[in-house]
Amino acid sequence: MNLHNIKKDTKKRKGAGFRLFGGKLSGLRAAEIFLVFFLLIYMALVFFRGNSQDVDISVISEAMADQCSEDGLRSGDTGTFKRYFGLDSSQYEGYVMYISDNLMNVDELLIVKISDVGQLNELEDAVNARLASQIQNFHGYGTNQEALLQNAVVREQGRYFFYAVSGQAEQWEEIFLSCIK
Repeated sequence: MNLHNIKKDTKKRKGAGFRLFGGKLSGLRAAEIFLVFFLLIYMALVFFRGNSQDVDISVISEAMADQCSEDGLRSGDTGTFKRYFGLDSSQYEGYVMYISDNLMNVDELLIVKISDVGQLNELEDAVNARLASQIQNFHGYGTNQEALLQNAVVREQGRYFFYAVSGQAEQWEEIFLSCIK
């Protein structure tokens, strides 16, 4: 077989393609349009997946107050926020924080309303650092506390960041979600 004798088909084939909106589209062009359409749908689903109501942080604070007080926790202030997480609380729209006065009690709750999506990463990093520090502090002698820390609930929901360490963490999460859904 001689490769030089093979004629290349350089003519455009008439009639090949798809009819869309009265015109013809090549198979590649139709695939591109389908892909763009699919990506737009996917991005919309991802964007709206974490959607939540925009409620004032005071509504969440009021809902959490009774439960956290019953569990022996007190409200944390801006100094406590800075000491525990190394972050400036004034950079956020608002926060709810409850901590224990008992040094052997690891129960704590933090709910932050963010003003910028980029703040989620810094909150997650700060919470992970706090958890790692607490786990190291209780490793070896505070097995109950260490188990609670290992099972901390960390969640991003819309414009809110939720972090809880407690035997009641799931119950607190339900109260939080009921406020913003």
